[in-house]
Amino acid sequence: PLQTASEYSTSIVALSRVRRARQAVELLEEMKQRELAPNLYCYSAAISACGKSGQWRRALALLRELRDERAIELNAVVWNAAISACEKAGELKSALKLLGEMEASGVEPDFVSYSTAISACGKAGDWERACALLDTMHAKVAAQGSGHAGSSIVVPYTLAISACARARQWEAALAILE
Repeated sequence: PLQTASEYSTSIVALSRVRRARQAVELLEEMKQRELAPNLYCYSAAISACGKSGQWRRALALLRELRDERAIELNAVVWNAAISACEKAGELKSALKLLGEMEASGVEPDFVSYSTAISACGKAGDWERACALLDTMHAKVAAQGSGHAGSSIVVPYTLAISACARARQWEAALAILE
């Protein structure tokens, strides 16, 4: 049997990696029953496990629970796990709502946030929104003066181009390349 919060956390992360959402959530609940306060890492892993298992509603319920807790300040990782759960389930509206809530809560969306939302747009066939999110991301990065070199910057552009390609909007895809 698990004894410490660290053992629970490690187990929840491991279960997330193998898409065992039910067991990950059960361990999270067991932690609370044993009065071992789950940290943000535990919640993020459980939310991710739910997303990987197609249980996006359960992922959002865990996010709500965490937000209601108020003792733990949410970060981009936990928001991204919830947005990803919606993206994997093809729930564009929910993914975009979470992206807005993330920003409204004071957590700045990052490349992962935008990439995941852009991917959700592409899956839903909403190439115009994918391009709009790419423009928003680009404007924010330019305004912040952040230097995000390497492959991280390529991902959202590739996803937006893919969204345009799926919709046969080659002019828009070429505009992104320029």
